[in-house]
Amino acid sequence: AIDSVSLIWAEYGETGYEGAMSRADTINLLKTKNFVLVPQLSGHAPTGDLLFKRAEYSGDVKIRESKK
Repeated sequence: AIDSVSLIWAEYGETGYEGAMSRADTINLLKTKNFVLVPQLSGHAPTGDLLFKRAEYSGDVKIRESKK
């Protein structure tokens, strides 16, 4: 259940899926579920990915460098 989730990585704006939601629609829906957008790790184009964290989540969300 969504109540046990702290982070959500979501795809938005894909037109190949029936009922696909826009960026704004996705953000607004997840706000109603007590999630906030992590803007520095989220897309701003018409299609892309968004990262949300639960509003009361106390952990930091950081980019981890991949080892090559």
